[in-house]
Amino acid sequence: MRLLGYVAFAILLVAVLGLFGIGAYATLTAEDVDSPAVAARKTRCKDVLAHIFELSPQSKQSGKSTPELLDGVPVEDLEQCAAAYPQVIDCMDESVDLDALHACVPVTIECKKDDKTRVTESKRPIYELVGDCANVEIAANRVTVLGHAAGTVVITGSDSKIDIDAVKSITASGARNHVTWKIGKDLPTPTVVDRGTKNTLVGVPASD
Repeated sequence: MRLLGYVAFAILLVAVLGLFGIGAYATLTAEDVDSPAVAARKTRCKDVLAHIFELSPQSKQSGKSTPELLDGVPVEDLEQCAAAYPQVIDCMDESVDLDALHACVPVTIECKKDDKTRVTESKRPIYELVGDCANVEIAANRVTVLGHAAGTVVITGSDSKIDIDAVKSITASGARNHVTWKIGKDLPTPTVVDRGTKNTLVGVPASD
């Protein structure tokens, strides 16, 4: 990905976004005609980039206005931002300083193919599951966990948001968790068991 010569920190965040969640949506190219959903994500990204520029001291030192900085963002960076996890974009938009921006970058957890993968740390707000996620246990509290596919997901922690695109089985025993999975053609319909308190478990239509 090309980096702008100015505001290196802000564009670095965009580059990092491109490394997480790209598979969440169809690949975007300059030749594609944007659907309304994709166009909305790009608009959202411009707003978030403006927020990042405003927080970055490098942007203030550049002598350029925020609209000028936005005009210099390569289209490839904007497309990768639009393809990133919306939860990451929301986190960055809500950040009040640079430390909070850094914390929005998901922590990658490599799934164990033949063993249980556990999410236990909660020092960072967002985690991404990658690899062959056969069995996942989310024991952390107050985190966001993102993933593309998993066999079974067991939630024992509380106050978390879990979004797995395709999953076969979900069991929740914690409290106040919000769990979503994608509904659409060729996607599995999971078996859902709620043994906890005030959990929300719901399938949502897959976006384009």
